[in-house]
Amino acid sequence: MTAELHAVVALPPATEPDRACAALAASLGGSPYDHRQTLLKNVPWIVAWRPHQAALALAAECSGAGLPTRMWTADELADTPEPFLARSFRLGARGFEVSGRAGERVLLLYAKVALVLRARAEQSTTTTIETVQRKTSMAALAIGLPIATTKRTTERDTAFQQSWFALVYGLDPDVCIRLDRDVLEYGGLGPAMAGGAIANWLALLGAIEAACPGATRDGRLEKAAGKLVGVPLEVQTARASKDRKTKVSTTTMGTDNAGAIDFAAMLLFLAERARRSAR
Repeated sequence: MTAELHAVVALPPATEPDRACAALAASLGGSPYDHRQTLLKNVPWIVAWRPHQAALALAAECSGAGLPTRMWTADELADTPEPFLARSFRLGARGFEVSGRAGERVLLLYAKVALVLRARAEQSTTTTIETVQRKTSMAALAIGLPIATTKRTTERDTAFQQSWFALVYGLDPDVCIRLDRDVLEYGGLGPAMAGGAIANWLALLGAIEAACPGATRDGRLEKAAGKLVGVPLEVQTARASKDRKTKVSTTTMGTDNAGAIDFAAMLLFLAERARRSAR
């Protein structure tokens, strides 16, 4: 029977970065500098998958070098609540209630809130337009030679988008509410409602955090978004002819790191849940 593998998850910050990077290099290969670039992103990541005893040894080595670690199996990694996308909300005395697109509702008591993560995801797309024009050389035509010349021009346009959101995690039972800044309706703020989404979103998070003094607040996924590599988006290519002599090719490609942000959030929740259960 194949031994079940465990994910060894690093949970920065490290108390001794130099020792931690040296330990990672000694165990996993590469140079300490390479591992430092990952460590400085300050977000959790899976260091390696190992059988139980080997995972224990690696986790102990990292922790001994000042880098906190946890171990989880694949099933344990998957044991996290699916984020509930809120469209509207109502702030109460003991908790807040959110409603989704179809009217479904989730109530989360302030006393049950364990973790509030502020986060930001980035998406970029680059569109390349290549135009090919065939023209007949008038000089060659004058001497009876119908020679055509080709002219190519290339234009590039890059678009950059950011999405700001917060994930509010509750325990007993496990709940995750996602508050997207540009998706929410802010009528639930009542008289405190302002004229713009940014001010309203910040006011909502401030109210939730103030009502949950026992919750851990973590803003690293808001600061680290630009450091996390995104996955490539589907490449789209279109070709068209303006006339018989002009052809245009348009190619759009880009990256999106929303998945990397979501995965880091999941690891932070697992770490927070494990920390509280160990009290």
